[in-house]
Amino acid sequence: MSRRISPVLFLLIAVAIGWGDELCSDQQLPSFLTGRIAAEAAWLTPLKETDQLVEQSPSAGLIISSPYWKQIDVLVVLRYQQPEVYAYSKTGERSSHSLYQLMGDVGLMVPVSPPNNPRYQFRFGGGFSLFFIRATEEIGSYLLDDNESDFGNWLKIETPALSLGGLKMRLFAELFTAWSLPQRTHFLLSGVTLESRLW
Repeated sequence: MSRRISPVLFLLIAVAIGWGDELCSDQQLPSFLTGRIAAEAAWLTPLKETDQLVEQSPSAGLIISSPYWKQIDVLVVLRYQQPEVYAYSKTGERSSHSLYQLMGDVGLMVPVSPPNNPRYQFRFGGGFSLFFIRATEEIGSYLLDDNESDFGNWLKIETPALSLGGLKMRLFAELFTAWSLPQRTHFLLSGVTLESRLW
């Protein structure tokens, strides 16, 4: 299953671009004509077997996005978390430790609207991630020798924006898969973004 993640991701992005072409208006603006910046507050939840090793944790992020083609946006994201992880010794004893985790994302977001209400836009997207993890203390070779990094992918859905003066607020849910070995790890990130125009 894990080996199919990358082809599925490429297929979803291609389909989303096709939908975006059909659903967006014919007016096409130059790429990167405008830019937006958003602050993100979220909650990171481990899924499947990962929840036995990693605690849920708050997450803070910064998002920069810009129109790339029609209404399809390209975005770059930087996030920070400090999750608690459990380490198990050879005797079976469990100990708790803190990690510093940085996540960098890049990808595309596509608006999808109901036919009878084009302004009520959900947004779907996907892309690739880079995870950088550093232990705050010596944990031991059975979990983390030193700084570690992994690549992965993400899929995201956002609710229609709620306008608050010059700001836009959205709720979102994002599924992450880290291509770690010997098996993939999965996380769900859910939260809120507050967006403003950058240029």
